Amino acid sequence: MTSPGTTTELPRLIPDAGDLPDGLQLSSAYGDQEFWGESTTYGRLLAIEWTHSGRGSGIEPSPDLGPTTVRGHQGHTCAGGVCAQLGLKGVEAGLEWTERPGMQIYLASPSLTAEQLAGIAEGLVVHGNGVSVGTLPAGVPELGERSRTAVIPDEEGDGGGQVMRRTDVEVVYRLGDPSGALRVQTADGDAAALADELGDEATPSADVRGHAAWAATLPPGSVHPSDSGTWNVERRRIFWQEAPGVVATVETWDTDYDLDVLRDVAEGLRAATDGEWAEMLVATDVAPGFLPQP
Repeated sequence: MTSPGTTTELPRLIPDAGDLPDGLQLSSAYGDQEFWGESTTYGRLLAIEWTHSGRGSGIEPSPDLGPTTVRGHQGHTCAGGVCAQLGLKGVEAGLEWTERPGMQIYLASPSLTAEQLAGIAEGLVVHGNGVSVGTLPAGVPELGERSRTAVIPDEEGDGGGQVMRRTDVEVVYRLGDPSGALRVQTADGDAAALADELGDEATPSADVRGHAAWAATLPPGSVHPSDSGTWNVERRRIFWQEAPGVVATVETWDTDYDLDVLRDVAEGLRAATDGEWAEMLVATDVAPGFLPQP
């Protein structure tokens, strides 16, 4: 049986509360987790994906998705052009939420509306680690035959998909306005190469934590090499080579924090202890949100 991946080799950098700008509260943390999932389709009308992580987790709020409530849980939705802006080709509507700590569910359709997806979600049958469509709401056409497309992995070890591996470790802090945020991230990579990919948007900066660093301001609509889809807000970041093969980034969006504020946060970062990290994973909404393509 294939074991789910972890990211224990990456440093789990966190700031002390006193080193953060006023008003920020821990919102999400992920990395160093088992992470796997299943997906299925019903004809050409509906795709469902559900993921499991080895510790309590949930979907991180996205500045591009509309907030909603699904099955009594906080979730997010997109429709029409917003889905297309997120890189979801052929998706007319999408819906995602955390069903329980460690289990996230995503629905997407090329033709159903967001309201119809919400009705389908309310009738879903969640059994153990599985999900299936229950009674369809009025106005929703017959979905077609169910086809299981991936099991990642199953208990017998013969699952048909690959284990999803997190290639970064991240903590996000948010203001009372859920769109304003500050993120600290470590990922595999080379900071100089990343600066080259960003081109004119990245400029050399004074060293951070004794390492060569760059600053970047990404305008709304820009696409960072590691992003999926575009962002509709300006982002400001400082990134540096924390260790050989490890890039660290402090980034903000929808705030008035300038690069000096980000530098101050970066200089105060430290490695989280195992106990601190375990508490952060359990106490916050963790996993990165995304919507599947049917």
